[in-house]
Amino acid sequence: MQPVMSIYQTGDALPRPLYYQAEAFSRIVFDDDEEYDIDLGLTEPAVHITVAQGNLLIAYAAVSWTDLEHAGVQYRCYGLSTVLTFPAFRRRGYGGQMVQAAITLITQAADADIALLWTTPNNIDWYTRYGWRALPALTTLVGDPAAPEVDDEETAMMLFISEKGRAGEPAFEQGRVYVGEERW
Repeated sequence: MQPVMSIYQTGDALPRPLYYQAEAFSRIVFDDDEEYDIDLGLTEPAVHITVAQGNLLIAYAAVSWTDLEHAGVQYRCYGLSTVLTFPAFRRRGYGGQMVQAAITLITQAADADIALLWTTPNNIDWYTRYGWRALPALTTLVGDPAAPEVDDEETAMMLFISEKGRAGEPAFEQGRVYVGEERW
């Protein structure tokens, strides 16, 4: 049986065996030494992209969205997160297939202005191959909107999609952007 890429519009549509594997793998990869809320689950609202062989999850990614204000302009921001491929299946193109599918979903969304992800320095070149632009000087703020904290653990990367998004690109290059209580 060949692996198949599937797109699920909500977490409820994602088959439970795949959901649990994605959630468990993300807990392992993104362990931040904080108490993990097992009831919180995967990012929602989101479109879930999987590569699977039956009930065996090979790779997973999520596309989410939010309204984001930056430099006095309101944007519809799409986010790419939790891009994971199980180690035994890496270097076979599954991650790239999911990222390309995510980009297609995002760029075809009528309301998309920008897209944002965060990654470690060793993955910047990989995402750049798919059109993402690294913005190392962009400061991400999270938490209480009245007193946000800087979240500088990873490098922000963006896509500028709409005319409004492309016009705002210079403001993101060295700005500070509040993304909500936490990153996606």
